[in-house]
Amino acid sequence: MRSPEPLALVPEPPRYPLAIAACWIAGCGVIAGAAGSGVRTELLYLPAILALAWYYGLRYGLAAAVGSALSTFAAEAMMGGLDAGPAILAWNLVSRGLLLALPAWLVWLVRSQRRSLAGLSTTDAATGFATRHGLLGVVAEELIRTERLGGETSIVCIGLTGLSRLASERGREQAEAVLTGFVGALRTCARRTDQLARLGEDEFALLLRGTGSKAAMDTADKLAQSLTGWLLTQGNDLSCAVGFTTAPRGRLLDAAALLARAQAHMYERRSARPVIRPAGAVTRAAAVKAYSAGSQG
Repeated sequence: MRSPEPLALVPEPPRYPLAIAACWIAGCGVIAGAAGSGVRTELLYLPAILALAWYYGLRYGLAAAVGSALSTFAAEAMMGGLDAGPAILAWNLVSRGLLLALPAWLVWLVRSQRRSLAGLSTTDAATGFATRHGLLGVVAEELIRTERLGGETSIVCIGLTGLSRLASERGREQAEAVLTGFVGALRTCARRTDQLARLGEDEFALLLRGTGSKAAMDTADKLAQSLTGWLLTQGNDLSCAVGFTTAPRGRLLDAAALLARAQAHMYERRSARPVIRPAGAVTRAAAVKAYSAGSQG
């Protein structure tokens, strides 16, 4: 059978953004001072401004725009072009700052709209699971159904701990391979009636239809044992935390509040009991044997 394609982690922006942008802007100022007044160099500042606005938000983009305006002002001072009155010099500085800030604002606006549209998507393209937005819609429908027809609804949240550290120590390819395998193990543990969702890069959720609090607790414990057993077979120092909650009768909580409570329980378990190890699985070989025996059983 063909192995699944590795899931891509969220790309990391370049490090030291302000230092890189400051060097770029200072270099542009030197070029502007050397070129003289006959050459317009304002466009040279745009790469640093746009990059900071795209990767780090509007605040960084505006800071780069202000720095660029000051750099052009300093370049004119080097060329002796500050013979005009204070009012004109102030107007030139402010107008250049606004003109350079406008592209930063537009890039940040486009970036924000893209993130908003991605948040409205109901299916995660990498896993095929529902997104947070998609899960909330399904949970809301399930709460209405149980209110009319009876029954209970529970949510289980799963958090993978240590993925970022693994990516920094062993490389992003290794982390993506582990994440792909973890998603496959989670899909295997779920029932056909359960709704799987991906809440973030390393957080997932499971909607348990027609499941009360006792059954949800048993499912969460079994899921934690199974997934942690799989993680131990990989030889990486990773762990997972599993939390759950059951909707109270009478629709006292909406879908978003119910999901938030399940996530809060997951975070509580992560801080109180970060690693859950199957009995006897102290080495990778023992973990493989224990996980295989559990899967067959």
